[in-house]
Amino acid sequence: MKGRKLYSSSTETRNLLAVIILSFVVSVIPLIVYMKVVPLDGIMKLTWSGNDTHPDFFSYWKSQYIILCSALLLILLVYSLIKYKLSFRKMFAPLFIYAMMVVLSSIFSEYRDVAFNGFVDRFEGALVLLGYVIFALSAALAVRDEKMVRPVLISLFVSCVIMTVLGLTQFYDADFFKTEIGRKLIMPKIYEDSIDSLRFVFGDMKIMYTTVYNPNYAGSYSALLFPVAVALYYNWAGKGIWKTLIGMIFVSFTFILLIGSLSRAALLGSFAAGIIFVVIFRKKIIKLWPYTLALTIVLSGIYTAMDITSGGLIVEEAKNTLPSAIRYDISKDVSGKVGGNYPAKRIETIDINGVSLTIKTESESFTVTHNRGTLLFTGSNGELLDWEFDGEKYQFKDEKYALYNVRIKKADRFDIVWENIPIPIMVKDNQLYIEVNNAVAINEIEEPETFGFIGMEMFASSRGYIWSRSIPMLKKTLILGHGPDTYVIYFPQKEITAKINFMDNATIIVDKPHNWYLQMGINTGVISLIAMLVFLGWYIIKGFLVWVKDVGNAEKSIGASILCGVVGYCTAALFNDSTVSVAPVFWVLLGIGISFLYKYSPSEKKA
Repeated sequence: MKGRKLYSSSTETRNLLAVIILSFVVSVIPLIVYMKVVPLDGIMKLTWSGNDTHPDFFSYWKSQYIILCSALLLILLVYSLIKYKLSFRKMFAPLFIYAMMVVLSSIFSEYRDVAFNGFVDRFEGALVLLGYVIFALSAALAVRDEKMVRPVLISLFVSCVIMTVLGLTQFYDADFFKTEIGRKLIMPKIYEDSIDSLRFVFGDMKIMYTTVYNPNYAGSYSALLFPVAVALYYNWAGKGIWKTLIGMIFVSFTFILLIGSLSRAALLGSFAAGIIFVVIFRKKIIKLWPYTLALTIVLSGIYTAMDITSGGLIVEEAKNTLPSAIRYDISKDVSGKVGGNYPAKRIETIDINGVSLTIKTESESFTVTHNRGTLLFTGSNGELLDWEFDGEKYQFKDEKYALYNVRIKKADRFDIVWENIPIPIMVKDNQLYIEVNNAVAINEIEEPETFGFIGMEMFASSRGYIWSRSIPMLKKTLILGHGPDTYVIYFPQKEITAKINFMDNATIIVDKPHNWYLQMGINTGVISLIAMLVFLGWYIIKGFLVWVKDVGNAEKSIGASILCGVVGYCTAALFNDSTVSVAPVFWVLLGIGISFLYKYSPSEKKA
């Protein structure tokens, strides 16, 4: 990128078009919620639900607009490279290596269609991942000054306000998506007959999942934007009442989303970003102390009000994020006698042997035998158990087996229920099978390789379990990954015993590792992960060294605040994944941050 040519008048139209597209990316794409009935076949059908279709609201159309916008930006990029003979700086080399590994992992993937187009419910395939790279490069080329960055940031924060207002309806149990008008807006007219049956996973919880589907993703989004909003507030403070007020509004709504998502990952990310922010902006914070005090009072008021009106949820979540609470969780005995973080009992093994299935815990075993339409129930010593049948389920008189029951669904299907967790059973040719989904049934429990987290499987909402199964997967992806968005296919989904113990669900589908870095290492390979870490590490270290010296003008302040936001996002990414709802915003801001960093880096030649 040769500096002078970027500022020539002949590039203004190209840059303006790029800014318009990037503004759409950061403002409109995160808000898209609309139903798409996705046909399922092959590996997606077998791995997902076993159904022929899946109704997607939050990911499919976002992914399509990401691909469309990145294609338009790619045309502008290629035109610029050819017309003006622009060259990219060396620091982009790791990003190009990452992109190359994305392409190669997709080409050589066993499931190429999934790798390029993405897996159901996520749709973050190679075309989307490459789109992210294009967003960053385009932002780095086009957004070179305050004039160009202004429409991107204003549109972004207007979108954030809309998202937060929607989130507040969810937080206070008045979810807009539950209203008739809300449902009609997100469902095609042809499906209006089924509108009353519409349910979202987080729709019955008082929590902000907004338009990004998952509260954790809303948390990553707010951790990214909060430092940028605070920086804008300080830039506008004292420059007129309206600017100061708008800055306060942006900070307030971002903060509401941050705490209302109840995401510990977001709080940790914001804490990390906050430390960097205070160090870099220390002079502004002190110099503008009346505005700092006003901001502190407003945010404290918001925090207190939301905590009181939510029955203490905000403070409780903050307590659970403290290091002392994390250590407490980790150190608990697996018996669960302290605090109940771990189940009081665990299943040691589940054995299927033809017509019988046995559940064994540390204190007893329970066996169900199916013999040509007749069910027999035996205990630890092979004794027949006395039971009562209420027309739907068998319950057992022995108190030792009070936690068990067997629920009849059909002539050839029933649930064995332990601790209120059903294990769905199918009878075929007088043999018992566990139904993983509507198309897959197994008669053998998977026992995958694990790494670490013994006794800590419940750490960070069962991430310990997921990570302990994900880390060994890296051994097969040292060079090339399995392919973008193929993680769900390779994760040991048939480890029924562990899923019951650590996720309270025998057949839940683990479709993501809840760690962006593991996600990259497995999907696109360890080389791609290293390249990305080098790229991000360079930006964060160089950015800190530059911005800690001076954030005097608006452009420096914005550049520094984006650095803080990137730190927040990358910290939250230790517990969250990349997603089509939030990642586009991250990559656009990252590109802008790099653009401003180079503009003010003392080691770079200026135009």
